[in-house]
Amino acid sequence: MTFRKFAFLLPLLAALGLPAAPVSPDLAPPTVGVLLKFEHKPSPGFLKLLQSEVGAIFRPSRLDLRWEMLRPDRSPGVYNRLAVVEMRGTCAPGANSSSSQTSTRLGWTNVADGEVQPYITIDCDHIAQVLASTWNHSASRHLAPPLYARLTARVMVHELIHVLLRTSAHHDSDCARSPLRSLDLGFQPRLSGPEVTALQRIGREPGTAIARAAAR
Repeated sequence: MTFRKFAFLLPLLAALGLPAAPVSPDLAPPTVGVLLKFEHKPSPGFLKLLQSEVGAIFRPSRLDLRWEMLRPDRSPGVYNRLAVVEMRGTCAPGANSSSSQTSTRLGWTNVADGEVQPYITIDCDHIAQVLASTWNHSASRHLAPPLYARLTARVMVHELIHVLLRTSAHHDSDCARSPLRSLDLGFQPRLSGPEVTALQRIGREPGTAIARAAAR
């Protein structure tokens, strides 16, 4: 996911809901294992906010998100989909935000031989820099942590869409758009109807089929 810098304060808006597509009552929601690997240990507050924001965006799909810390001494659980997310840098607002950045990428997903791999990288320091460059210093500083978590969650959801639907394509929807526009960060993203349907088919249809469904 790339980002175009803008110069205004991100408003903190209430979460917007989206009705979920009907799911057969005899089918359990698809399970998704999100395995996190942090370069620097995050605060419990950030982790809680991040999980809440990501969960709110995916809620219409009814995916069963299972969060784990990646550990070399423990095997992960068994899920319909698995994503390993490497969080580089320090995941906190203001952390290394003054460092020089030449890339516009906030996050990316590995692709090998045209196939999307379940490995995601999030650049926490670059996200902090983006937040700092848009921050109105006259505003209350207590808004920084939730704004940072919201931006990080948006980046993570975008990359998770690539992994879960096994597609590297971008579309003009809240969660699949790249690069981000300035106005995109003023509200919580919403899954499109086709994306909700495609995500609900995880574990029941081949990845190519659900990717085509999300592109409609």
